[in-house]
Amino acid sequence: MVRVANEGRVHSWTVCYFAAQEFLKEVPFTLVLVEFAGVDTLFLSSWLVVEREEMKIGMRVKAKFPAEGKPGRFVCLFIAV
Repeated sequence: MVRVANEGRVHSWTVCYFAAQEFLKEVPFTLVLVEFAGVDTLFLSSWLVVEREEMKIGMRVKAKFPAEGKPGRFVCLFIAV
């Protein structure tokens, strides 16, 4: 296991206008690739709070772990710092 910081930077992002059946109610939604210092892989997750027009490559983000979710499903979302 590798421990990473709770904050990172946006490497890339995209807006999804279609999805699997499970996520159709959330369309359109934004996915973000986050990079963390000292880690050589990117983390893919959903994006919250910031309007798409304000998103920028390199902006600082922080992980948020909502209490809700389906049992057995790990949920990590990102918000702007």
